[in-house]
Amino acid sequence: MRMIFSVLGLLLTLAVVGWVVKQQLQSVKTGGPASAMVATGAASNVSGSASPGNQVQQVRSQVEQALAQGAAARASAAQQ
Repeated sequence: MRMIFSVLGLLLTLAVVGWVVKQQLQSVKTGGPASAMVATGAASNVSGSASPGNQVQQVRSQVEQALAQGAAARASAAQQ
């Protein structure tokens, strides 16, 4: 009896994990909510009317500024 419950529990767990994986893969393939959040989060600071080339430059400069700020903060923390 214990073995039957163990096997049924494993099969139920496998079914749930399979269902979750299927949902996640469908979301990635169709560009669902996860990819939409990434796209809007990355482009929230970039103007919507800019060309893709300009957007790339703007994002690159924003990343460089953030890295420089982080390096400056670490340097000032190390001096203290």
